[in-house]
Amino acid sequence: MAYKYREDLVGKRFLAVSGVTKINVNKVSEWGWKAGIIRAASLKDNKNKELQVLVEYDGVDWQRREWVAVYSRRTFRVFLVERTLVWAPRNYEGKDIKWPALTFMPLAADLTLQADAQPAEYLHDRHLEFLDYTNLLPYQRSGEIKDDVCQTWGGFPRATGGGAPGGSELGGDLARGAEWDAHQIGPEGCLESSVLSAISAECAEWRTIQDGQRILTTTPSVLGGCRAQVYRSAGATQWYTAVIVGVNEHTGELTVTDDTVLEEHSEDPSLVQMRLLGDGVIESIMKGEVVGVMPRRSRSNLQRVERETTKSPATTGGRKKTSAVRSNGQIAPTEPPPQPAAHADVASTRNVM
Repeated sequence: MAYKYREDLVGKRFLAVSGVTKINVNKVSEWGWKAGIIRAASLKDNKNKELQVLVEYDGVDWQRREWVAVYSRRTFRVFLVERTLVWAPRNYEGKDIKWPALTFMPLAADLTLQADAQPAEYLHDRHLEFLDYTNLLPYQRSGEIKDDVCQTWGGFPRATGGGAPGGSELGGDLARGAEWDAHQIGPEGCLESSVLSAISAECAEWRTIQDGQRILTTTPSVLGGCRAQVYRSAGATQWYTAVIVGVNEHTGELTVTDDTVLEEHSEDPSLVQMRLLGDGVIESIMKGEVVGVMPRRSRSNLQRVERETTKSPATTGGRKKTSAVRSNGQIAPTEPPPQPAAHADVASTRNVM
């Protein structure tokens, strides 16, 4: 089963054609396509004609981001949003191979794209090609690629008891079901190992984004105490990190404590991009495991630390205490080590004197 299309727009790639561009309908590749990523949205209803999205364009500094009116004819002739990830054919350096690519669907358009000229954006180099979506193989979840799919797209015969040709066990793993394997691209050696590693990492990142966003918007009640990176739609910094400390079950909004200023904010993950932090957190939640609650920092505790560490010796009975902070943010005073006992012969000498 392929990844299900998600309705929220944040975190998705987009393709757009400016409203002032002169268009030759027969040369779709020459329409002056712009690409980038959607960081925030003004409304949850994607069909609302007042919808605006905050976008960052590829190759442009993030500080030049802008809010754009998706349905404004003067702004865009075409505005497409990321749909899903597929395996698409590609001729790369003279070799016919398969390559992970994003497909798109129209959010707003006054032009119709022909069925055999739909845009596909390849991962890694973001090369744009125009293909027929009909015969593209969806990128699968782990364990869901079947034997017949491997035989058709894997570039090698179906694995039997002896594994893949040449004695490699990769073919057998793929036949049992795996969402990534170098053999899916083509014959061994068709791409450099560094390129294969980069593509594999980007596929894994895309999967993580989909799963993380689904958790944030559909099951936020399990996120109490989890750390997250939140896009800052206004301000001098692009992101801030925070701890999720509360959930509004009715609106889906999350209450987070900003690590930098230690203030609480209300954020809606369907309207502003958020990323869950921590190794294995998303995988654990997907498995139904309880994620450990992380301690919440507070301004009062930090102020107590500062007061304790700046006290003079006179205020502590002539001995300056050193303070330590426990993992729960409480102060744990540490007493100086006890003085060593005087040597017996020294004590006796003093008594004689």
